[in-house]
Amino acid sequence: MRKVEIREDTNGYQRIFLNNKPLFVFGPLDQGFWPDGIYLAPTDTALRSDLDYEKMIGCNMVRKHVKVEPERWYYWADTLGLLVWQDFPSPQDIFESPGSADNTRPSDQAAQIETEMKAMVDTHRNHPCIMMWVAFNEGWGQYDTVRIANLFKSWDPTRLVDDASGWNDFGAGNVLDSHIYPGPGPVPVQVDRASVIGEFGGAGFPIPGHLWNPNGPFSDEQDLPNAATQQPWIVDRLGAVRKLAANGISAAVYTQLSDVENEVNGFLTYDRTTDQKADPAAIKQAANRLYPLPDYAVVVPDAQDQAEQWRYTLQQPPPEWISPAYNDSGWLLGNAAFGTPGTPNLPVGTLWNTSDIWIRRTFNYSGGALNAPALSVITMKMPRFISMGI
Repeated sequence: MRKVEIREDTNGYQRIFLNNKPLFVFGPLDQGFWPDGIYLAPTDTALRSDLDYEKMIGCNMVRKHVKVEPERWYYWADTLGLLVWQDFPSPQDIFESPGSADNTRPSDQAAQIETEMKAMVDTHRNHPCIMMWVAFNEGWGQYDTVRIANLFKSWDPTRLVDDASGWNDFGAGNVLDSHIYPGPGPVPVQVDRASVIGEFGGAGFPIPGHLWNPNGPFSDEQDLPNAATQQPWIVDRLGAVRKLAANGISAAVYTQLSDVENEVNGFLTYDRTTDQKADPAAIKQAANRLYPLPDYAVVVPDAQDQAEQWRYTLQQPPPEWISPAYNDSGWLLGNAAFGTPGTPNLPVGTLWNTSDIWIRRTFNYSGGALNAPALSVITMKMPRFISMGI
């Protein structure tokens, strides 16, 4: 048996509780595609292998993305002990752009869709692995969101409901779910719902010999300079998730489990080999630091908390700029965060719309010894960071 609910933790954050204990939930976006059978795995062993891999890299959850799998998949998730966020397969006939008003549908369309929604719940309610129903994703087919979320709650009050993963949230589900690419980034803390990152990551590199279409084109998430950079990129992002978890985030979903056709941003290649992809042991080590919830103390506030001033320049400085003794008095002064208006989930304090920026900040610290100090960075591109010491 298992019990899942949203409850306030000892720090005042709304958290996901599993069997009366707070649990940070982490796992991949899993679209369930295969290069030979498309939506059908070649064997039961192959079907299980994805779940085995997710356990091997330290995940405790998987988000099954806009697909309902064969019953054997849920049997293996039950058996292996993986939690599941189950998406409803999204209709593609209407589309809600971010920030738009909710849609409505003709009654015959709504009746058919809701019949299929309820059938998904009724045929899978006996699988304890499923902890949350996801009604809509990124505005795809989204309509009458509050009413639909309440329907899911009435059909199955034992599980959580995500009214909209990404984009247009109408306050009806148990979680506020934001998609932040590449991220991760903050999600506003709620008074009565958990805050989660429903998708982040999405960076990868095409691996020759393991591509669905060797001639491309590849998805725009393919923004890493070479295959060797993918593992440190992922590990760095999981470190940022750990800091966000300490400040109220309850779950994070990394995009994605495997490459899918022209998308090359998986932990695994499309043919499910691990050649030139991330080392499972390194990913597991980073993921395991998310459990239990980390307890961080903020030494120096960042832009999520308040608009702190930095020295910055848009012109490449001399090599000695990384030295703590470097004189940066000629640099500009600006409040973090740096970026352009409309940057998701971050208040922009200083306009930055060029390709490169160098920033420095000096502060005094008089506390005791620091145990595992961490730098919190939220970026929309892949930066180069240099630690200048304390």
